[in-house]
Amino acid sequence: MAKQMQKLSDRLAKRNIRDETWLTLRNSCYPTATQDELLMLIDYCQARNLDPIKKPVHIVPLQTKQTNPNTGRDEYVTKNVIMPGIYELRVTAHRTGQFVGMTDPEFGEPITIGSTTVPSSCTVRAKRAFTINGQLHIGEFPGRVLFHEVAGFKKEWDDVQRKKVPKGLNKMWAERPVTMLIKCAEAAALRSAFPEEIGNEQVVEEVDIDDAGQPIPANDKSKRRGALADDVIEGESEELPEPEAPDPILRDRQASLEALTQRARPVPPAPEPETNQVDDLADVPDYVVTPPAEPDPKNPKPPIPEQDDIPF
Repeated sequence: MAKQMQKLSDRLAKRNIRDETWLTLRNSCYPTATQDELLMLIDYCQARNLDPIKKPVHIVPLQTKQTNPNTGRDEYVTKNVIMPGIYELRVTAHRTGQFVGMTDPEFGEPITIGSTTVPSSCTVRAKRAFTINGQLHIGEFPGRVLFHEVAGFKKEWDDVQRKKVPKGLNKMWAERPVTMLIKCAEAAALRSAFPEEIGNEQVVEEVDIDDAGQPIPANDKSKRRGALADDVIEGESEELPEPEAPDPILRDRQASLEALTQRARPVPPAPEPETNQVDDLADVPDYVVTPPAEPDPKNPKPPIPEQDDIPF
């Protein structure tokens, strides 16, 4: 464990990452990411000069096709990869100093998908300033997307077609269909206006991800092996990844906090000494009250009390 701690500390020191920054990324920004995925995200952000705490990129599951060396069959394997969001494209465009802004979105005719009415398309234009023969020009670069081409759908297995088919919009697109459509059109316009600076990379909003971008569960065999259920070989055992060792930095911080809390815990007050004071009427003994003697009609004088009955 000491070697593992030293290895992680060396990897963080190599990237000039402080322990506080690492704990913030691990516990708050990307709580479901593994150590290797988080280090890969840090490398991506440092290469693009981005602040990872601002979450410019996302860790998303994508399916890649590869050949199984044991069976020789092509299989779809799900891997978590780093993908930029629309935030990174906006930052890249602003850094050029030539980005002027975006036009208002233009929507197509409304269509109905399930119980949701959405625009059939969206068009926005990115404005870029450039100089030709000493004269300033503002160019508009359109980005148009169709809803049915970019929207994310839930997929369920169909026994008749023997494959997964769309069954309604996924959670993200069902809750914010217009916002997601505008983001996709904006990404297309920014790629058109800044091809050299942005390239041809897609943003996470444009990728059809299962469960609206949430990581696919590691114990879901059909999803980890691929989107198509018939790609899973029945009866074939598959080794699950080894559980990740606890974060040594986080573990040491928690141990130090527990030790400090133990030292600062207040001492309970000493018990009060017992007293003979009667606090409960139930502890008071019962006394028998003797009624006074009735006078003798032959001797009207009251009887003389005995010595023990005299109260003084």
